[in-house]
Amino acid sequence: MKEAHVVDLILKNNLIWAPDGDEAFDDGGHIFHFDLKDSVRLIGFKNKPIADSISDLTLGSDYFYATLSDWSISFLENWEKNR
Repeated sequence: MKEAHVVDLILKNNLIWAPDGDEAFDDGGHIFHFDLKDSVRLIGFKNKPIADSISDLTLGSDYFYATLSDWSISFLENWEKNR
């Protein structure tokens, strides 16, 4: 499907994507990332109530950074394929 055709469909059907801009995707969550020698510690929570939403995860740094790298490569490949 051509890009212009998609834009025409969106405009003709009065579709709105993320009417609040970036705020529409903000769940009020936060993630703290700590590099600790051979591991990575992630602590995540939402603003309210923090006690009910806090998560704490520790991973080996090799595993964490390999996963992050694999995701980045996959994302870019998919982005290029679908441009």
